Amino acid sequence: TIRSARWIGPESAVNAAGRRTSGWPALSLILQYHLIMNYQMQKRIRSLELPPIPSVRWENADAFADLSRILEPLVNLVRLHRAVPHGIQSYLNALDEAGIRLNCVRSVVLPGDPLPEDALPDLPGRDALQSEIQRLSELLADLTGCPKTGIRIEMPDQPMCPRMHVDHVTLRLITTWRGPGTEWLDEAGTDRRLLGSDHVIRERAAVHRANTGDILILKGERWPGNSGLGAVHRSPPAEGTQQRRVLFACDAVW
Repeated sequence: TIRSARWIGPESAVNAAGRRTSGWPALSLILQYHLIMNYQMQKRIRSLELPPIPSVRWENADAFADLSRILEPLVNLVRLHRAVPHGIQSYLNALDEAGIRLNCVRSVVLPGDPLPEDALPDLPGRDALQSEIQRLSELLADLTGCPKTGIRIEMPDQPMCPRMHVDHVTLRLITTWRGPGTEWLDEAGTDRRLLGSDHVIRERAAVHRANTGDILILKGERWPGNSGLGAVHRSPPAEGTQQRRVLFACDAVW
């Protein structure tokens, strides 16, 4: 045993029986002892009951009122299926006919207020678009209690955020008025250590896509208690159509 051997130098040692032995076997016993103790310690660490890692999820909403499910602690995305409201497509077509690109529209408004008159060209269907913006900004304010909302409208040539990522916001509302909708990942199919790369997707079946007109409410990293659990999403791949995708986003502003 370890206790029966005493070290007297690199050349020799004396065991319990009084016989002189090589020092290296005694050293080997000491190393074995430390290896065994290290193994037992690692085994004890692995056997400890660690707190479970939260598993977030996304849900479908059947009505506008169901979008409040986003307030549940482990829900980080809620989708509401719907068609693009009547009149918005007419406005987008009028913009195309006039050769006007509605892009980089930015404004901070009070919930329920329209955009400034000079923010949108005066074409048929503008009132329908303003009504949509007012309704969605008010919806987000009702969910968050925010005093203001940040409005953004984009008509990008290419996907704005082609890689899976999280947003450093509290709550964000997104809808696509034309073109493919935003894509997101199931938590089970996400490797968050690889955010920003294609390898974050563990399996292709975990990728979901919103339809045109669908409303998404996404929980970001700055939502209280949601650090490290923000909804993982991206812009959809370009489809090669001549019509540009039109995206509306609304953020809670304090």
